[in-house]
Amino acid sequence: MMKPLPIGGARTNAAGEVSDAVEWLTAQLPELKTRFAPYLKFRTWT
Repeated sequence: MMKPLPIGGARTNAAGEVSDAVEWLTAQLPELKTRFAPYLKFRTWT
């Protein structure tokens, strides 16, 4: 995503957006287990 951008403001903004997205995804990890646990209990499958 950032490779074709020249060094400067546009590249800095893109790097900030990527960083924000990764931070948000990381914060969602604890919620994933709670939200998907009912669907991932493979031992209950017959």
